Amino acid sequence: MKKTIRNTFSAALLAATALTSLPAMASQTGWSPSISEKILMLPSEHLETAIEQDFDRSPLASELGGLETDISSQINFLSQVQNDLDLYEGEQRLEARHQLIAGKRDYIEMMGTQIDLKKKRLAVKLEIYERLMRKARQGAAESSQSASFDAARNAVINRANSVDSSLREDLFTNTMMPESDFAKAYADNQAAISQLVEAINTHPSQQNSSSIDGEPMSREEELRLTIHDIQSQLAVLDMEEEVLGYMAKLVALDAKAFSLDLAEYQYGADGYTPAVYNSPANNLQIFINR
Repeated sequence: MKKTIRNTFSAALLAATALTSLPAMASQTGWSPSISEKILMLPSEHLETAIEQDFDRSPLASELGGLETDISSQINFLSQVQNDLDLYEGEQRLEARHQLIAGKRDYIEMMGTQIDLKKKRLAVKLEIYERLMRKARQGAAESSQSASFDAARNAVINRANSVDSSLREDLFTNTMMPESDFAKAYADNQAAISQLVEAINTHPSQQNSSSIDGEPMSREEELRLTIHDIQSQLAVLDMEEEVLGYMAKLVALDAKAFSLDLAEYQYGADGYTPAVYNSPANNLQIFINR
């Protein structure tokens, strides 16, 4: 059974001649992050989550979500029309082809807009991470300035511990007296501290920290890798734009073929054939036969 659909041939012809250029729809929606540099205090696994949660509250996220829904609906529409194309004939088939071409045009426009919005999102993320990188470098510089002080302090602590151990050893060795209750409690606490330090070093949270070849990464290195990843995503979006460009060329070719078929149908429909008029040469035998 053949399907019938609405006839819109004048609009179809107009649409067929207007598909050579398919610009993306403009959008003024943006993302103004409300997060501060204090998120550098977060563990690395929570830093990206905090930024994404801030994005999810932005108008840009809402528009991207709505556009994704529209694109999915458009894909379903195009698939349905394409699957049903053989069910039409004559004017109905031409109209179905027109709807398919116009639908492809709308899909490309929506995808172009989506890529623009994705680029906006990544541009803001890149700005955030570059700002965090500058902050991390500043913090690293301040830390290096106090490194000598920390080294001197640790040396004093180590010397004190060494002296303390020597005194205790000399005391109990030379006097041959049993350790006091205080000394025993001191030793027990030292053993407990050692066990706690070992538990801290082997805690799963420590094992899950970012590393390169088994060596822990600094916050600056983590940020640098994230920035590189964002730049890679932007490069992929540039490639997607190129794909859309080729799609647009194919739609333009479809439109050109459709306009030719439409013109042929309109001027050669209903079994019309040109009139044929007699010529004297066609009736020559009437005169020469005897």
